Amino acid sequence: MYCTFLTNVMRTGHDDVIVPFPVDTSTAAKFFLRKCMEADAIYLDASHEYEDVIANLVAYWEVLRPGGVFIDDDFDPLWWRSVVRAAH
Repeated sequence: MYCTFLTNVMRTGHDDVIVPFPVDTSTAAKFFLRKCMEADAIYLDASHEYEDVIANLVAYWEVLRPGGVFIDDDFDPLWWRSVVRAAH
């Protein structure tokens, strides 16, 4: 799946703005913060457990540039109530 993702990024010509970073979300957030990196948009598709979603939102909130956009995958109250609850 990762190879397909990379192929699609390159094929569509977005390899100059999409930077794949194949590590777990906690490690990535720590890395970005240590490097003083900021993001205009963050799309997270990770664990759906309430505590994990909260941890990701807190960690990545510090990485998100003021005025940036945070997108949390599976924001669906019918299937993933824990994701919606954590986001609220």
